[in-house]
Amino acid sequence: MGYQISQLPPIGTCQLTDSIAEIQPSSGGTTYKATLQQVADLINATASVFPYTSVSGSSQSMAINNGYIANNPGVVTFTLPITAAVGSRIEICGAPGSGGWTIAQSAGQSIQVGVVTSTVGVTGSVSSDDSSDSIVIICNEADNSWTVLGGPQSMNLTIV
Repeated sequence: MGYQISQLPPIGTCQLTDSIAEIQPSSGGTTYKATLQQVADLINATASVFPYTSVSGSSQSMAINNGYIANNPGVVTFTLPITAAVGSRIEICGAPGSGGWTIAQSAGQSIQVGVVTSTVGVTGSVSSDDSSDSIVIICNEADNSWTVLGGPQSMNLTIV
C-alpha cells in the first residue's frame, strides 16, 4: 500500500542511493524501485541520445528526432520526412564557413515561423540567412505541419 505525499513523514536527509519510488503494476508482477542516482543516470542517458549527423553533401533527407549539421561550402537542402508523428523534433545547425541550409517540403507540408507560414507543398521552404544559423522544429500536425521552436541567430530566415 502506498502513501499520499501528505501522509509521508518529513525527510531529514536524502542520499543519492535512497529509494524514492516503488512501482508495482496493478496486474501484479515485479515491483520496481528507483534511487535518485538511477533517476539522474536515466536523465543523463536520455539527454544524450538525440543523434546528430554532419552533412557535407548538398542534400539530406531528414529523419524524425534527429539533428543535422550543415557542413558544406554551399547550401545544404534538407528535406522534411514524409511521415512524422505530432511532437517529432528536428534540429539543424550551420557549421562556421558553411553555405547555410534550406528546409525543403513535400506535398501538403508547411512550416510555421512565428506569424508567417511557408507556402504549402513543394514550392515552400525555410532557409538560413547566415551560415551559422540553427533551427529547431516540431511536428504539430501529423506528417504535414511543423512549427519553429527556436530560430536563427542572425536577423532573419527566408520563408517561401
